[in-house]
Amino acid sequence: MSAALDAEESGVLLGAPARVDLRYTDDLPLHALVACTSDAPISLLSRGVIVVTRRDTNSTQSALWSPWKEPPEPSPVPHTGLADDDTNPVVNSFTVSRLRVDLRKRIPTLTWRPGNLLVRAIVHDRVTAPCEVTLDGGPLDADPDVRAYLDWMASQQPPPPLPPRSPVAVNYHPDAQTPEVPAHPGFALDLQKVSLTTPGHSVTLRGSFNLPVQPHERIPTTSPEHRDAEGRTVVARITLTLVVVGHDSPGPAVIPLHLDARAFTIEGRDGPTHAAGVFRLDLLAHPDMPRILQRYSVYAFAYEHMVGPLPLTLLGEQLVPTR
Repeated sequence: MSAALDAEESGVLLGAPARVDLRYTDDLPLHALVACTSDAPISLLSRGVIVVTRRDTNSTQSALWSPWKEPPEPSPVPHTGLADDDTNPVVNSFTVSRLRVDLRKRIPTLTWRPGNLLVRAIVHDRVTAPCEVTLDGGPLDADPDVRAYLDWMASQQPPPPLPPRSPVAVNYHPDAQTPEVPAHPGFALDLQKVSLTTPGHSVTLRGSFNLPVQPHERIPTTSPEHRDAEGRTVVARITLTLVVVGHDSPGPAVIPLHLDARAFTIEGRDGPTHAAGVFRLDLLAHPDMPRILQRYSVYAFAYEHMVGPLPLTLLGEQLVPTR
């Protein structure tokens, strides 16, 4: 806090334990340091969003830092009778505050099993560096006999189903604005910045990806889903998760995109462990996309990769000027 006060540099710093022993605790504390000026506040407490990605399963969840409360109406400013040039100047201050929250209380559905988490905090278009948290079972989890037994138990579980098809139409043909497929693992996105929400308007999201494939995401050649309606081969269906954060009503909206991949790529010496593809869709047509008229920051997550913030503003037709 002293260093932040001395530097007077606005920002958010997030901290979390690097390791959590599942045998002895049921919580996961997050600590944040928020530094800002009074005329440009960073409202982590009232507008902040937590995002956690589980790297082993590529699942992303999100929640508000604290329960949402509608902001109070601004109080009217009493008229003093003074001219504008006679008013007292506003004095701005620089403050540093500490906040703490339990991640499990904010996201109760977080899978409390061994694995690796990436945790971030977001306020509008600010996002912290990820905190890496390892959930483990302590020394017992590393014992060879215990490990063999747990692996056998895991093999007895039914495999996850293939991710469902997208609830909105997806075009898998590139156009002039489609990003190039990354040469290395990751993904790239291009998002339309402004749109009306009235019928007939859309928000176009274009993207490309080169991402790991989970075993249950592979599509067998014997499956009817191995070919699409055009007769083209589909080798896998990967997941890319959007988190849409509003600047007035933060949400957040979590939108998993299940995308078809047309080709495998080889990373390292382990064979075709990744899949590549391109896509284009109308984000406004997705049933989970918010339609509140405001500014948004859109983020996307897959494994350790993140893209964002991508700016988006949704408008009503009442703002369209008439001739």
